[in-house]
Amino acid sequence: MIVRDGLIITALSLMPKRLYSRTLGRLANHPLSRHLIGLFIWTYGIDKTEIGRPIQAFTSLQDFFTRRLPADARSIAQDAHLVSPVDGTVSAIGAVEDGQTVQAEGLTTDVEQLLKSPAEGWNEHDFAVMYLSPGTYHRVHSPCDGVVRRLEYQPGALWPVFASVTRSRPGLFEGNERLILEMDTNEGPVAVVMVGALGVGHITWRIEVGQAIGKGQEIGQFGLGSTVIVLTMPTIWRITPGDAVKMGQAIGSGVQG
Repeated sequence: MIVRDGLIITALSLMPKRLYSRTLGRLANHPLSRHLIGLFIWTYGIDKTEIGRPIQAFTSLQDFFTRRLPADARSIAQDAHLVSPVDGTVSAIGAVEDGQTVQAEGLTTDVEQLLKSPAEGWNEHDFAVMYLSPGTYHRVHSPCDGVVRRLEYQPGALWPVFASVTRSRPGLFEGNERLILEMDTNEGPVAVVMVGALGVGHITWRIEVGQAIGKGQEIGQFGLGSTVIVLTMPTIWRITPGDAVKMGQAIGSGVQG
């Protein structure tokens, strides 16, 4: 596995990742790409009942990537402080220690670099990392009720964030392109970081500083699969690494003492 990961990292180092992402974006936005939607659904086993409209109604593959879910596709857990902001897989959870979160076994993420703000205010926090595969729903929602106090787009690299890379490349999340959202809540500050990746390179958002947002409210979207990191006051987690999660399901049931 170490040799294979090394070969992947070497190949990706030589790839013009931003050019690749721009080219992929143009192709995915081309009207002819809509003919690939059926193959994409089959490849990733996408639930057709959650597509929300006829396949023929999508103008391109990118239009399909960024589709909204039908209104009744997800319910928002009201009995939990935190809900999942995405459909994805839990990569890691834990407590921030010495300003670090877990990226993968043996590798950490520097919170100060990730957020581009002093880490001291987050040292007493917990974190959860969630990976979005290319076939999942690509919109991101608020994990809790709060008021936006900071919103910052941070340019960066476009390394992939699948397992072979996250366990092999130090500083991956804090070095990639990302959108940083910090908000004030009744339970203390919460941060949501949308991390871009190869083939994404396009993060959009629908919120602004000072805005009150509700649990489950849409805050932004990715062009393709990527990663979302949530920082919160110490919570009682209802998820474990490896769990598949759906947007709106309970992931943290309260704030610990």
